[in-house]
Amino acid sequence: MPDTWLFNHRWQDGGLCPRTKKPLARAEIGGRTTCWSPARQKLR
Repeated sequence: MPDTWLFNHRWQDGGLCPRTKKPLARAEIGGRTTCWSPARQKLR
């Protein structure tokens, strides 16, 4: 997978968004863990 994909960075300790270089957020939603870039995606 390309290095620009979030998949490659999501579980690294202190993982950073490959585009913004800002920290990734993690949360348990519906009993499952998810990861996203708050700089690019707003949680509603």
